Amino acid sequence: MDCIITIAIALFILQIVEAKKILFMPAMAAPSHIKSILPLARALRKDGHNISVVQYYADESEKMFDYDIDFIYVFTYGDNAVNQKMENLIWRQKMANPWELLQSGLTAGMAFNTFMVDYACPKASKLSNDYLQFIEDNSSKGTVVFSFGHFGNWKIAPTQVVEAFSSAFEDLPQYHLNMVTNKSHVKIEAWVPLPAILQHPKTVLFITHSGIKSFREAVCFAVPVVTVPLFVDQLRHAVLSVIHGFGVRLDKTKLSKQTVHNAITTVAENNKYKQRITKFSAMVSDTIIDDTEKGRFWINFHRRHPNSVEHMRLKGLKLNCFSFNCYDALTLLCALFFVSHYVFDC
Repeated sequence: MDCIITIAIALFILQIVEAKKILFMPAMAAPSHIKSILPLARALRKDGHNISVVQYYADESEKMFDYDIDFIYVFTYGDNAVNQKMENLIWRQKMANPWELLQSGLTAGMAFNTFMVDYACPKASKLSNDYLQFIEDNSSKGTVVFSFGHFGNWKIAPTQVVEAFSSAFEDLPQYHLNMVTNKSHVKIEAWVPLPAILQHPKTVLFITHSGIKSFREAVCFAVPVVTVPLFVDQLRHAVLSVIHGFGVRLDKTKLSKQTVHNAITTVAENNKYKQRITKFSAMVSDTIIDDTEKGRFWINFHRRHPNSVEHMRLKGLKLNCFSFNCYDALTLLCALFFVSHYVFDC
């Protein structure tokens, strides 16, 4: 039934966008994912293309608007990219990666002519006076940003997780943080201008779920991290931060006041983490072309050369079933095994 509904929605959207030329369709319903594709959409609009962006939303406040871009709003009936059962697993199960989510990534490349571009470092906006007063307070040793993205639903988070963070934060008056508490050194916001805060020189640490967008922005602005991965690709990003030496990873199922406190003080007060991510950020940012411009070029290239589609398809799609499933390699290995067994027996 879900498959039929998905196909019906897709056909409806295609009818709407038929004359719009370029359609952006995010893989997940998070508003932050929409924001990450808007720079490329705006760049293509400047090139004269008509742009449509599909946005899933569960609440009217999530709707976005742009004068130059046509938004197609799809109401998710209070559900999101993850259902209530999945939301609970995100907090309580070590590896909450359902096959449905993984499968969507595997099949995308088979269905379309695919090329990939990275999420380009965003341009930070100017902070309001309210934020500047909070961040630049002389009594603060630095600002710690705490954000778990769109899918980190704190209303259903385990009690020990909430208490671990809130208790640890209350014992760190020397830093300015954002979390649910009545302490004066903590600022509570439903949404924060993350790039602008990360760019500020007094920001010393980012506590994150290590989603791709948050992880990328931490690297862009060279801010060390304490990661608490929840699901899908977040564990990989968390491990990368440890491997490259600019972060500490915490297990979401073993959080306590002491582990959170130790992680914050370790990363914020040891300059080696800042040095490592500064070096890593410089290497990652040292590219020939900005990723937004890269995406802009390839889309315009495809528009200029429509017959190039076949060259952009994955070569694996041309393999027959026997080769695609590696049965040829398996047959060869079996043959070698039986031949060697026969030779040595003789």
